Amino acid sequence: MSLQIATAMPGGNACGVKIRKNGLVPEIVCAADPKGGTEALWFSFQIRATKPDENQGGKMCVTLRHLDLWGEPVAALDVLPVYRPQGQGWYRCSGGTLVTEPDGRFAVSWLLPHPAPETEVAFCFPYGPSELKALMAKSKGYWKEDEIGRSEEGAPLVRWANDYGATGGRKSGVYLVAREQAGETPGSWALEGFLQHMARIKRDPFMIWAVPMADPDALERGVHGKSLYPLDVDRAWGTPPGRHEAWVYQRDMFRWRARCKPALGVEFHAAEPFDKRGVYCVLPAASKAPDQHRAAERWANVIRQELGPDYAADEFKQEAVALPDPAHRTMTEFFTEDMGVCALSFRIPYSRIGTKVLSQRHYREIGEAIAKALLKKGS
Repeated sequence: MSLQIATAMPGGNACGVKIRKNGLVPEIVCAADPKGGTEALWFSFQIRATKPDENQGGKMCVTLRHLDLWGEPVAALDVLPVYRPQGQGWYRCSGGTLVTEPDGRFAVSWLLPHPAPETEVAFCFPYGPSELKALMAKSKGYWKEDEIGRSEEGAPLVRWANDYGATGGRKSGVYLVAREQAGETPGSWALEGFLQHMARIKRDPFMIWAVPMADPDALERGVHGKSLYPLDVDRAWGTPPGRHEAWVYQRDMFRWRARCKPALGVEFHAAEPFDKRGVYCVLPAASKAPDQHRAAERWANVIRQELGPDYAADEFKQEAVALPDPAHRTMTEFFTEDMGVCALSFRIPYSRIGTKVLSQRHYREIGEAIAKALLKKGS
């Protein structure tokens, strides 16, 4: 057969790969490689045709195994991976086909165009350093990028800022973080929409600092499994923190707090893989931080209104549940408990909201709506 699978690329991830016939078309069967994570979800690989003229009827089949670990079969059909033929843009797969086993396990298959000569496939639209570089170029100097530390494997940890403020500064401050779990690319696309909008309108009522790639090591190596053992960056915000990256960001957040009037912290995450209810946000626990909870509710109300029914989930506001181990805290908990600043954690679906199939444009619109809401409330 003429197809080959490659994962030797930034973010590459697939395991248990088999290539076989499925009727008249070739089928690529694979699973997500947890690479040390408790939960394995993300996959990303290239399909190469060694005989580009061998068309196989114009189609190929990609089957993702072990989706039974995430939920029910009917819900799994709401997962719509993405693909990019060489030299083209990204597309969503159309609806999948359920593949069930006698013991109840199931997988989902999708039909894609046959590669000529190459197609990249991923769970959701990838977002990496090249997308960040392009976004920085579009900002035309509005955003400044600074290295604030190094990762556990020596990669730069960068932060963007529209204003550095000064010690004792009184401008309202917002601090944004994305990709604490490397596979949650919907958060990156939404953050891009936020940052792009702020650069476009060139208004700066807020001193905004943003960490666009919180775990660059995991992103580079395709370590996209959630709940990375022993700790991913998302659960490493204890005192002391459980990851060097979280320690670097905590120091930067204290620096930010000293140079502005801190107003809000924001995390951009993805929702659960089968979730199609819409964007929702997690608020600080009222029992642990009542003042920050009330302040976060006021921010959330304005943001929900700006997102509107096209994007906001019916149950838009949800309350954080404290983890049993105080060392395994989230950024929201660190912000509210250690810094005394309210924070929101957004969850953004991977594939669809209701019947709306999400594109990169939709994700940007989500981020732009959040930016507009902050400007409206802060004005």
